[in-house]
Amino acid sequence: MKFRENKNVRGFYEGKKGDFEFTISTSKNGWYIVASHLKKDIRFNTLWINKEFDTKEIAQEFCETFDYKKYDCIGDDVNCA
Repeated sequence: MKFRENKNVRGFYEGKKGDFEFTISTSKNGWYIVASHLKKDIRFNTLWINKEFDTKEIAQEFCETFDYKKYDCIGDDVNCA
């Protein structure tokens, strides 16, 4: 999966895999991820589970293997996808 830097927001990288769009962002403690389903109301943020990554590359690896069913996602379609 390729990530592109959001030119409007420093430290934001965006990529897509399957039906999900991922945003990797910097924080004061590392990197975190927001995952959003492109067609359904399903969202996840790694900060909700106190998970941050040491490098952008490790965050990208998380996105490559992301399975929303393994996490407490939010949205109206969580149990319908």
